[in-house]
Amino acid sequence: MDTIQKVNVACLPIPAEVISYCRSALFGHVARLQQHVPAHKALHCHVDLSLGRPPNDQWKRRPSRPRERWIDQVWKDNGISPADL
Repeated sequence: MDTIQKVNVACLPIPAEVISYCRSALFGHVARLQQHVPAHKALHCHVDLSLGRPPNDQWKRRPSRPRERWIDQVWKDNGISPADL
């Protein structure tokens, strides 16, 4: 333990950028799945909710649920509206 190596922190990626990249990559994989795959169906349902189209007339969000959804964060990361996803 006589020598301590210095680590250049400037070359490390910013954690928020890494998370944003991974989130976008996951979205891309799910979006390219075939239409009959449950994950693809769930993504389209999620996008419809972001556009204000609930699954049916009686559907309501539980009061304790957060307002921001995963898909909202994806389009904020990419600057693309849910309709264009």
